[in-house]
Amino acid sequence: MVIKRSTNNWFFKYKLYHLPLWFLYHWMWWSIGDGDPLKVITDMLSSPFILKFGFYFVFQAIGVYFNLYFLIPRFLDKGRYFLYIFLVILTIIITAALIVPGYYASAWLAGKSVDNLFYATPPHYI
Repeated sequence: MVIKRSTNNWFFKYKLYHLPLWFLYHWMWWSIGDGDPLKVITDMLSSPFILKFGFYFVFQAIGVYFNLYFLIPRFLDKGRYFLYIFLVILTIIITAALIVPGYYASAWLAGKSVDNLFYATPPHYI
């Protein structure tokens, strides 16, 4: 079966084919950090880690697409390099600031502290 790529197809129109790629990207990095790819899949799809995963998934994607579809055409393509670099750094900082609450929300959902849930002390978060 051949899927015809057209702008009328909702799967391509809304770029939903990116979702499995984002999932694979996060699974890969989480697997490298944890060392057990099968455990990572169960953690990604179970509470409370699904909330942390959701924060990463959504806010990193927003940061990337903001850069691709807004910053690059308006600043990088027009030779405004310093402003572009400043805005990319600002985007990274804001994205990171939006991801961090996912850790606290996950811990709240689990009824544990962030230290207990993620086995990390404050300087080693993230």
